Amino acid sequence: TPAALHSHLEVDAQIFWIRRGGRLECYLVGLLEEAVVQEYVEKEEEPVDVEEEKIDEDDGKGVIISNINYDGKVKRTESDEYVEITNESKADVDISGYYVVDVNHPGTHKESEGATFKFPTSAVLKAGQSVKVYTNEIHEESGGYSFGIGKAIWNNRIGKGVLKDGAGKVISELEYEFKPVEVNDSKDDENVEEEEAVVEEEEEEEDEIEVEEVVEDEEVVEDEEVEIEADNGKGIIISNINYNGDVKGTESDEYVEITNDTSSDIDISGYSVVDLSHPGSPQESYGETFTFPPTTTVLKAGQSVRVYTNEIHEESGGYSFGSGKAIWNDRIGKGVLKDGAGKVISEFEYP
Repeated sequence: TPAALHSHLEVDAQIFWIRRGGRLECYLVGLLEEAVVQEYVEKEEEPVDVEEEKIDEDDGKGVIISNINYDGKVKRTESDEYVEITNESKADVDISGYYVVDVNHPGTHKESEGATFKFPTSAVLKAGQSVKVYTNEIHEESGGYSFGIGKAIWNNRIGKGVLKDGAGKVISELEYEFKPVEVNDSKDDENVEEEEAVVEEEEEEEDEIEVEEVVEDEEVVEDEEVEIEADNGKGIIISNINYNGDVKGTESDEYVEITNDTSSDIDISGYSVVDLSHPGSPQESYGETFTFPPTTTVLKAGQSVRVYTNEIHEESGGYSFGSGKAIWNDRIGKGVLKDGAGKVISEFEYP
């Protein structure tokens, strides 16, 4: 230190200390005809750049849809279709609440959002990692994610996948289009025509799953039939309550089933299911409540989902109250479904 150096000098001298970056320079004047320079270098630790080790939670930059396997090999259901999400950045990214959406008829007046998958809480995509979200299969080696839908999702000819963050901001898009192989030989031309005919037949089957109806005479389907209703939830009902679970003690396998009884897809974001105890008596009161996620939860025409007491079943929606004890009374009770404004949409009383 400067004090220690001064104490070791046997004669008086003028001492000048000057810091230059990471170096501490000591100038001693008066001991010799010229200034004697002694340099003491303080080794300062270089700041550790931990930027690449942090989990990026801000904008999902570098997280993309890298592939869509839109033509599955499993006949009719095409459960092996998948959309692949890749983190191309050098940092781990928290994708909790991110969701993947199938977009039908991209770039046309009939463009609409279809099936939606939302990543669960604490989902982190490591730098360079890819995961796959299958239509209705679970593959742990690629993340274990699934839409849980028993029918094909991705159109076999043209479509688009969109990745959004938890706030609904578009992070990535991937559009695809089937292009048949061009050949010159007339016999091969016949084969191509047969292949195209097969594709058209598959598309007709998929159109039954999509929002629009198949019109054989090629008439244009009116827009009202393909729009997602979001205003009154008419036709959304509680279709069943499995109030007596088989799991001893907790009855975690109890569930309430919600069904879209209409011919249109309906947005049920913010809708809630409530357990009503002692219905019709002075002790009547609301119990446990489950609220559907606010990020475009769409119930397709004719589709049913289940909200379990404390189990996750992706094939029926993947919803759960998350209650560690039984919810539904085994003798008498009622379930109530409300929209986002608190208006009662449906009631189901048992037994």
